[in-house]
Amino acid sequence: MPCSLPRIMASPSALPGLGANAKPIGTAVLPAFRNRDIATALKIRVIEWARSNGVVTLWTASGSPPMIRINEKPGFQRTATEVRLVRRLVA
Repeated sequence: MPCSLPRIMASPSALPGLGANAKPIGTAVLPAFRNRDIATALKIRVIEWARSNGVVTLWTASGSPPMIRINEKPGFQRTATEVRLVRRLVA
């Protein structure tokens, strides 16, 4: 299978009457199938599912420039920036 549909993590909203908030967990497309808009199609499907299930806020996070572009295509907007620091432990 070239990809997997993201799982959804949903929780009741902190504000009554606003439905639920949800976060897709893990969008994956095998390298041989990338650059074909498959990940974008998966994101769109998740948006459709969330909308039809009463989710009012769908959020995601990524530090990967390609995933950020994929998330922006169907309308996710940047609200914060994360800086990751890495220290290599093996020489």
